Amino acid sequence: MFTIDFETYCDLDLRKVGLDNYVNHRSFGVALAAVYDDNYNLEPKVFDFIKTPIVALGGLRKSVQRAQESTGTFVAFNADFERAVLRRILRSPLHNVTWLDPMEISLIMGGGAALETAAQQFLGVGKLPEGPRLVKLFGRGGLTREFVENNSDDWKLYQDYVIEDVNRAHELILYFESMGDLKYMNYDSALTSAMNFAGWPVDVDLVKQMQQAVEHNTAKLLREFKEAYDPKDLLNLNSTKQMAAWCAERGIRATGFDEVNVAKLKSRLITALERQVLKGLDNDPKVQSIREVLAMLEVRQQLGGARSSAVQRNRD
Repeated sequence: MFTIDFETYCDLDLRKVGLDNYVNHRSFGVALAAVYDDNYNLEPKVFDFIKTPIVALGGLRKSVQRAQESTGTFVAFNADFERAVLRRILRSPLHNVTWLDPMEISLIMGGGAALETAAQQFLGVGKLPEGPRLVKLFGRGGLTREFVENNSDDWKLYQDYVIEDVNRAHELILYFESMGDLKYMNYDSALTSAMNFAGWPVDVDLVKQMQQAVEHNTAKLLREFKEAYDPKDLLNLNSTKQMAAWCAERGIRATGFDEVNVAKLKSRLITALERQVLKGLDNDPKVQSIREVLAMLEVRQQLGGARSSAVQRNRD
């Protein structure tokens, strides 16, 4: 089996933009790669793409080709990531390769989705506690040889970290292999990977129409609010300070206008409004103030809310 792990860097947050956008961004790059081929290596081998990029790429390409020609079985924890990185740096997909993903098998067996969690659960071993700090230090876009040399001790520790990841992934697969048929246990992983590689069809024209509709409705809502409650256009709905002062002028205290705080404040004001109306105080100035603030909160939600951003993510 050929086990592989990458440590990469990029300006983007993988969790926010998704795998494809991450690996294809102009700031993306490979920092380190570690491989362990149990047919040839007695221990994992590290390729340094920052200090010796040409040697690293050549060595990795040779190792991958040799593994393809021998067993053709590749192992990686969260294999979709390693497969995408390989496709990016080798500039071609791998053919005649079977991927085994200990993360998918861990989930099937009720374990964790993080390598450190699965390793602790099934193997009783952890990972380097410095890992998160090192990923943060070297995972930003624009990683250079000068930066690495100025942080040489941490860079050596980072190499140990990627070696440890390869070892843990390999040990997990051996553990799972001892418990049953890996092909059966990896069946869901293979299907998921095949679907992800093929992609999902998106009606781009329809998504654009949805975006235009959202923008039109938001502009209409903002225009109606300004005409009714802010005709002089004095309130900046992107200014927390101004919105808090606007609420205070109407006898309502507001401390934040993010999604959670807006939802809580709306709920509180709706309850208060219902009580006032039930008392027959529909024309009370306090009721009007509540309605004005509710109208402002509705516009605020639309301007920075999930509907518009979700459509934009679909377009991206």
